[in-house]
Amino acid sequence: MNPDLIFKSFSIDLKALTEEKLAKGELDVVFATMGVWDKDGDLALPGFYGEQDIAFLPTHDWSHVPLGKGRTYEQGNEARAKIKLNLDIQAAKDWLSAIKFDLANGRPIQEYSYGFKVLEGGSEMGEQLGRRGRILKPREDATPGSKIWEVSPVLVGAGEKTRTLSAKSAAGAGKTFADESQAVLDAVDGLVVRAKALAALRESEGRELSAPNRERLAALAGSLQEYAKTMTSLAVPAPAAVATPSAEAVEARRELVRMAKRRAGLQ
Repeated sequence: MNPDLIFKSFSIDLKALTEEKLAKGELDVVFATMGVWDKDGDLALPGFYGEQDIAFLPTHDWSHVPLGKGRTYEQGNEARAKIKLNLDIQAAKDWLSAIKFDLANGRPIQEYSYGFKVLEGGSEMGEQLGRRGRILKPREDATPGSKIWEVSPVLVGAGEKTRTLSAKSAAGAGKTFADESQAVLDAVDGLVVRAKALAALRESEGRELSAPNRERLAALAGSLQEYAKTMTSLAVPAPAAVATPSAEAVEARRELVRMAKRRAGLQ
């Protein structure tokens, strides 16, 4: 996974969903609001997102066949995406069923996240609405300042908890233990690379990692240390059990010793 990939979470716009659209596997979502500061300290200007083709993936799993595809567009101060699920594959049917169930039963808890990269010339430090931070903007040639790869339904918005990315591993669908182990290692390696890149980017902008991101990294480091203890204990083979010889076996050994002594003239 690209270490420059950024994830931000959003909640689905219920007003844009109709039973007719859902039956066809069509989603119309608002995934970002422009002209306001988000919790990551970014403010996007019109033109930053623009019109782009995107994939619809389950829980940011790039190894999974896409559930569908869509196209982004801007409307007013909203960045939106029209998505069409491929209902010829079972996974898309399952996710659509889960989304419809979530919407029909109490307060929706399903969350969504989109993955994108800020392109060269697509950001600058500046001040807006009495606050200074990173301004996300279109490039000088008026093309989008971002490359949006995908939108994903997730258990928890990736902008809220980085642990979301490991949720796909819990299913472990069809993976061997070796494959699962390598996938986890690759994910950790990717996260470390991404954290370093983000820290370097913030430093170049005269900033540092946000307090929530530092807290996430500290929590993750603590969890990894606990996991390391558990995995180390599992990797060390248990000592072989020492069988207690029976009385008959002890007596037989003594008799062999006595015989050896007699032959040696010691008795």
